[in-house]
Amino acid sequence: SRDQKRLDLLAVDPETGAPSRDVGLYREVTERIRASDTDVVLNLTAGMGGDLILGDPENPLPLNEAASDMAGATERMGRVAASRDKLSALTGRLRGDGPSTRGRLRGLSRVLVDLTRDAQDPDRRRRGRP
Repeated sequence: SRDQKRLDLLAVDPETGAPSRDVGLYREVTERIRASDTDVVLNLTAGMGGDLILGDPENPLPLNEAASDMAGATERMGRVAASRDKLSALTGRLRGDGPSTRGRLRGLSRVLVDLTRDAQDPDRRRRGRP
């Protein structure tokens, strides 16, 4: 409904305060919110894991591995799969418009579509449905 509140959720590591992809942290936070009987739509981030940082302008390769943070589509969407919540947005910053960027977004989108189908029809894979 128009009055329903949306909560954008990005979990952080309790030890370091840094953003985290830890599925257990997301599960803990979503369970606490549900237990509070608060009427919100949770929007779990699928961010983090798409930062590819090149070297300096004169020597872009090798990559700056210390500053880069790369993860595959399934890992990035893992927290969404674990929570099975009402909403997940696929948002992100696009720093390039090449085939690699489009391919990564398509991969993330496919995982999100599969998760949505699984939530709507939990037995679909057992029945051999795509």
